Amino acid sequence: MANRQRDLGKEQFWRQMVARQRQSDLTIRAFCEHAGLSQASFYQWRRELVRRDRTRPSARAAFVPLQLVFDAAVIEIVLGQSVVVRVPAGADDQTLRQVLAALATRAAGTEGASC
Repeated sequence: MANRQRDLGKEQFWRQMVARQRQSDLTIRAFCEHAGLSQASFYQWRRELVRRDRTRPSARAAFVPLQLVFDAAVIEIVLGQSVVVRVPAGADDQTLRQVLAALATRAAGTEGASC
């Protein structure tokens, strides 16, 4: 699979199938029989999706704990232990939009964003 051009439709389909199986009370065998899927394909795609998720740069940054601390003088956004963003409480909407856009860019793994 790694040498072929990715078919995003297939990937999305198999992500849905793996998620549905996990949410069901069925074994993989029973789920595949019920859905008309090959067990071998299910296992192969499940392995491949795990591999893809590990190598995708934004996968590690997809879920970052967020803590908002409100103060009369400042809005503080704490992202984990390494990033703290402080915005004056009286900041205009445009400034807040720029800060949030920079955070979204950083969370998406894009270089060049500065907070």
